[in-house]
Amino acid sequence: MDLHESRSERNDAERQRDPFPWYKTMRSDAPVYYDSDNGNWNIFRYADVRQVLRDHPTFSSDLSGRMPVEQRDAIQASMIGMDPPRHHRLRALVSKAFTPSGVNALAPRISAIAAELLDQAIHRGTLDVVVDLAAPLPVTVIAELLGVPAADREHFKRCSDAIVGENTGDADAERELATTSRESSISAANTRETI
Repeated sequence: MDLHESRSERNDAERQRDPFPWYKTMRSDAPVYYDSDNGNWNIFRYADVRQVLRDHPTFSSDLSGRMPVEQRDAIQASMIGMDPPRHHRLRALVSKAFTPSGVNALAPRISAIAAELLDQAIHRGTLDVVVDLAAPLPVTVIAELLGVPAADREHFKRCSDAIVGENTGDADAERELATTSRESSISAANTRETI
């Protein structure tokens, strides 16, 4: 097996459709694999993943050192970029909104948002399930939970994609994230102090 296959080969349609044969191959042939295309290590075996997730000093979630300076505040204020104990404290606060009763309370609004998105697709006469429903539904729900105005949701989605590392190659989104990071630096500092 060629472990140095290019990103385009790794992202081919077949692998996107069914990645499990590739995962199986990687577990047996390259359980710890450095992807030089994106500078990340990939871990494929359960015991190894478990070890990485538990050894925070060695395998930190704080990737801010790899980010441009103007994006660091946004990354450091995100749970994704936090190590324990800050991550655990913030997760404890956030998880209260996602208890079974909390999620059940959201069900009517989630259904209404899904119906709105489907109505828009019906009006257009086409539906791409991912683009028209699967992507905007959780973003809209989370944005509403956070109080993001409807007019800012596209900006919110683009910035959240940049924060979680969805490499869309969208230079505008990266500039927006940098601008948002600068504008949010006071808020991020307050968040760090609170947590």
